[in-house]
Amino acid sequence: MALRLNLRIGTKLLLTVVLMSVVLFVAVTVYQLQIYHRYHKQAFINDKVAFGAQVAKLVLPSLQTSSYFDLYRISGDIFSPSSMFYIVVYDEHRRPIHIRTKDENQSLLLNELKGEPNSEVSERKVLDHRLAVIQSQVKDPASRSWGAVEIGYDLSQLERLTRGQILAFGVFFLLFASIWIIVFQSQTRAILRPLNKFVGELSNLQSAWPISIDQFNSRLVPSKSNSEVNVLLKIIHASLWKIFEYEKAQRRAVELTAMGRLAAQVAHDIRSPLAALESILGKLSQLPEQERIIVRSAVNRINDIANTLVAKNQEIKSGGESVEELSSPLSTVVEPKSLELLWSLIDPIITEKRMQFRSRIGLDIDGKVDAASYGLFAEIQPLEFKRMLSNLINNSIEAIGEKGTVVIDMNTSSGKEIRLQVRDDGCGIAPEILSRLGERGETHGKPGGSGLGLYHARKAVESWRGRFTILSEVGKGTSVNIILPKAYPPEWFVSELEVAPNTTVVVLDDDNSIHQVWHDRFSSLQASKRGIEVVDFLTPEEMRSWVLGNAEQSQAALFLVDYELLGHTLTGLDLIAVLNLNRQSILVTSRFEEQSILKRCQELRVRIVPKKMAAFVPIELRTPSENFDCVLIDDDLLVHMTWNLAAKKAGRRMLGFQRPDDFLGKCSSIDRNIPVYVDANLGNDIRGEEIAKKAFDLGFRNVFLMTGESPEDFVGLTFLSGIRYKNPPW
Repeated sequence: MALRLNLRIGTKLLLTVVLMSVVLFVAVTVYQLQIYHRYHKQAFINDKVAFGAQVAKLVLPSLQTSSYFDLYRISGDIFSPSSMFYIVVYDEHRRPIHIRTKDENQSLLLNELKGEPNSEVSERKVLDHRLAVIQSQVKDPASRSWGAVEIGYDLSQLERLTRGQILAFGVFFLLFASIWIIVFQSQTRAILRPLNKFVGELSNLQSAWPISIDQFNSRLVPSKSNSEVNVLLKIIHASLWKIFEYEKAQRRAVELTAMGRLAAQVAHDIRSPLAALESILGKLSQLPEQERIIVRSAVNRINDIANTLVAKNQEIKSGGESVEELSSPLSTVVEPKSLELLWSLIDPIITEKRMQFRSRIGLDIDGKVDAASYGLFAEIQPLEFKRMLSNLINNSIEAIGEKGTVVIDMNTSSGKEIRLQVRDDGCGIAPEILSRLGERGETHGKPGGSGLGLYHARKAVESWRGRFTILSEVGKGTSVNIILPKAYPPEWFVSELEVAPNTTVVVLDDDNSIHQVWHDRFSSLQASKRGIEVVDFLTPEEMRSWVLGNAEQSQAALFLVDYELLGHTLTGLDLIAVLNLNRQSILVTSRFEEQSILKRCQELRVRIVPKKMAAFVPIELRTPSENFDCVLIDDDLLVHMTWNLAAKKAGRRMLGFQRPDDFLGKCSSIDRNIPVYVDANLGNDIRGEEIAKKAFDLGFRNVFLMTGESPEDFVGLTFLSGIRYKNPPW
């Protein structure tokens, strides 16, 4: 009887929890809607106030010169009927001298505006429209007032956004309530019915008591145990239950430990990218390229984290990870190593950290990027590298306090190693503690810290065949140094931009700042003195027209083309393919790591310069080259004699090299359009395909490999223009 009473009480408690959850959800929903409306309205007002100030600057010259025609032109350019209701320009006596509206009566509008307060921001009803009115004073540098600009914005768009959110929350509430009902019904079936059955079984067993433990377990223990059943089992057999409870608690402790550490890992990993996303969520409709890069980077990081968690889960199911391994903030087992451009991994992390800690006025996070940082590749695990760098920057920020500087610097001191340094001017670390940092379990200055972060950072760097050291001085700061082996750049990467004399360099990009970068680069090299001209285009149509109208000049031009062209469905690669410019084009893009873009570049044999590093790519202005018809690289003197004889008979000029080093030393004076023929076996264990790839990386686009072997043995070498036998091409 008492047990049945407890079951009814449990049912009521479950129903109470459901109702309380629904009430709490409704309250949170209403609160979030208010916050949402207030946030978007404030963001809207701030944006329009800033826009009004810019309009006032544009209007000032027209008011000073009484040029009403210019005023009419400016207002026509600025007025946007889709968002603006009206724009009025007042003189210094607050007399309207120009007005532009929608299809409303201007005289009625002026009557509505008379006597309105002269405030910067106001909200009022005009001609049955609720408007946000922004007024900006037109002042010259001497603070003399020449009038004012007033713009009225229709708030109906904000109201539509709010109604849309209310509808979305309503649908979500119905889904939420439905799930609760389903959960309630399923729990009733899963818990209360088995318990009623258990009570009936217990009544049947009373006449046959005592029974064995096996009989008890087979007849009385439900498939899903719960607290009430546990109490009953304790009353029947306390000692047996204590043993079961101890074993169950031990297993549960291991599971909870692993789950807790995994949850902490998730929170640790996604905090930084989510902070970056949240800071620009309100501006997604008009993102410039820099912020698109931030969003793309943050989303990619979250996706990487999700992939890692899936891989970890598979390891857990297969029994491949211990509890200790699950506690690791880094997993160097799951992710394979790949060839990575280091600065492309470092720069997004620095941007995220600046945005994450932007409220810290006294904190400066500085990324030292220069020509020494260009083209540094290493074989690493990219996700682990980004996690490690994020943790190291966080450590430096925690050591600084409210004011200080964190510097991330990367360069190469030799041709074989890359040095990455994260240093701060924080409190520093005592020598007795510094000597132990990087060991398992050793931490400093972090309450509750496990010491696993630096330990796994060191282990990760060592797994990449690198070195990890920490230098610090109390009161002066700390420097974490990571030394990695330098890897050879991939074939799609432009290590050096070589430009021949009298070449036209065509730049296609929708960002004017990139055009300025290229002009500054070539101007500093005095390229115009060598006949090098830089031509700028902002749209693909402009470049297409130039190429079609200057066929001969475009055949010898160098094209630096952006991939993503805002407002155009045609990408830079599409345009290169359509105009058949792939052999003389270089893609300059911030999306160079996307596999689909890399794959298409390899298919078109177009190389890439990362856009953010356009200011640092080395540019080599070649000296005028002699007029040769081909280049031969072969260690066999007899082959040179045969080719020279064939060239003389055909009236051609051939430039021959028996040693690859001789060719590499003189290649700067050789025209990149000249065909280069490379023997497959150059002696001294030098493979011809390696020299052919170097020639391709140096800008030669007609590279052929000569061999007596089957051409199928060289399939996949995309930098080759073809496979030939050793007979001369004439």
